[in-house]
Amino acid sequence: MTIKEIAQIANVSVSTVSKIMNHKDSSISAETRERVLKIAKEYHYTPYAAAMQSTTTKTWIIGIVMQSVNSIDMALSGILEEAQKNGYSINLFDSQNDPETERKNIAACCTKHFDGVIWETLGEESLKEKAQLERAGIPFEIANVEIEGSFCPNYSRLSYNACEKLIQNQHARIGCLVMDGRRTAAIIKGYKNCLFDHQLNYDENNIFTEVGKSLLYKIKNHTITGIICSHFSLAIEFFRVLTSLGYHIPEDVSIISMRSDIRDEIFLPELSTFTIPKRRYGVCLCRNFINKIEQKDCPPEPFEFDTTLSTENSISGPYERSKRQILVVGSVNVDTYLNVDQLPSVRQTIKTSVSSSYPGGKAINQAVGVAKLGMPVAVLGSVGSDVHSDLIFSSLNHYDISTEGIARIGNSSTGHAYIITGHDGNSMITILEGANANLLPEDIVKNERVFYNTEYCLVQTEIPLDTVHTALKLARLHGAKTILKPSACGELPDDILADVDIIVPNVDELSTICPEGQTIEEKSKFLLGKGISCVIVTLGSHGIYRLDRNGAQYYDAVLFSVVDATGASDAFISALAAYLMQGYDMDSAIQIGSIAAAFSITREGVVPSLVSKTTLETYLYQKEPELLK
Repeated sequence: MTIKEIAQIANVSVSTVSKIMNHKDSSISAETRERVLKIAKEYHYTPYAAAMQSTTTKTWIIGIVMQSVNSIDMALSGILEEAQKNGYSINLFDSQNDPETERKNIAACCTKHFDGVIWETLGEESLKEKAQLERAGIPFEIANVEIEGSFCPNYSRLSYNACEKLIQNQHARIGCLVMDGRRTAAIIKGYKNCLFDHQLNYDENNIFTEVGKSLLYKIKNHTITGIICSHFSLAIEFFRVLTSLGYHIPEDVSIISMRSDIRDEIFLPELSTFTIPKRRYGVCLCRNFINKIEQKDCPPEPFEFDTTLSTENSISGPYERSKRQILVVGSVNVDTYLNVDQLPSVRQTIKTSVSSSYPGGKAINQAVGVAKLGMPVAVLGSVGSDVHSDLIFSSLNHYDISTEGIARIGNSSTGHAYIITGHDGNSMITILEGANANLLPEDIVKNERVFYNTEYCLVQTEIPLDTVHTALKLARLHGAKTILKPSACGELPDDILADVDIIVPNVDELSTICPEGQTIEEKSKFLLGKGISCVIVTLGSHGIYRLDRNGAQYYDAVLFSVVDATGASDAFISALAAYLMQGYDMDSAIQIGSIAAAFSITREGVVPSLVSKTTLETYLYQKEPELLK
């Protein structure tokens, strides 16, 4: 710190400072004198220091400027050990997480002409203070912070590895529990990058700074199934709170924590940790820095350490993976409804002033239908990088539907369906496929983990047919039954039909996919001959036709007042799969599905109209009790 710099900080002239420093200040006010002396003391100013002591004279002292001594770890022990081994002592400065204090500490290091300074900066902004060290000719090393040029443990890589380990164990709803500290920003960075690289949704609300109500609520409702902890002490607190509340680790939630090489008495063997050898880091840092100070001709020693987990005791699959689930593969859209008195005919233009939008697409509709019936469900599909994708994720999270299989496609829009509905409940639908067209077979293979524990896989043909085929084959490979809805497609190839257990077309779709035969019965028999176990044809107000190896049967329609029949087939398939999974026979599941479809036509919009388990089973108990198990 020079006399000119003191004058600038005190907002006085250089001559005023000189007079005060040389006790020739009788003409200067007491207030100014005190202000200048206070600044000179804070910045450790020594008159004529540069003349009294050459910067080439060794002091055998290394200055250590730390963010805060409140979070001293074993790195400082390693620095001290290596410094003393090489004949150096250290002077420790606490910046107290305050930029002004940090500036004063750097000034003090310059004034005392230390042989070098190891500097744990407060961040990028602090780097402007390196000019002080450069003017004084003092070597320095930025350390323990993840900024360019810093010698630092790769905290973001450890966090990335922790998140990836949870993903490998089939977690998709992963939170990050952090506390203020050197590594916090890097931990969050690694966590976010890992989610992005694995095409999982990042939600800032899943970053927690305390073991509080918000985090515990998400654990209780299984909207968070895995947690990365930035600090071991925080992980211990989290572990003890959970166990005191009766949770089981890792059955209810998996935990991975970062851990420094701290004392054994606070070791908790139940926790899976990545251990950072901070003492060895301090040794390596100081050794490299002394070589730099002494201008030794040797390359810096890299800081490398084992990044394997201490144990996997606190890691398992997510909660829902302990139960069988239904997986839905297909289109993900936003549905925009246009309400008109009568559907338009050819060359007719009509007006409407009533419209509404909902999350939609057959994958979303069927997944929400399953979730409302109380069954675990996941979706595999794709959305764009637009604002509509946020609506999709928000809706699925609301119904506690796993979104780990949904990918955001850059430079693409989310699929959009325009649905014109008349007063009679009939509709016309035009689909702008958007990101649905970009759901490719390799996307299905890359998300193979979502097929684990799948008992029924529901697939629709509003996505590319080779993607449909890959999904059906993977489902079969993992022992799942497949249900196909052949919508918006032409004739289906035999290799697709061979991997279908149950197919659910309406009359028009049956004619499209099966040109053979004249009647519903003939066409259904043709499909049965292609390897399908059961053909279920929905006939609208005329009911349902079923054909399987045991024979054929017609079911009467359940007639409710019609408002919008758009989602009836999705409601039917949702209930069919949900009740088959609960052990109901095919006959009962079809009848229950028919009632669920009847409920769905009584309201506008597919998702809002899908029936809940409570409503459906209350109706069954009152009207069709023999269908309930």
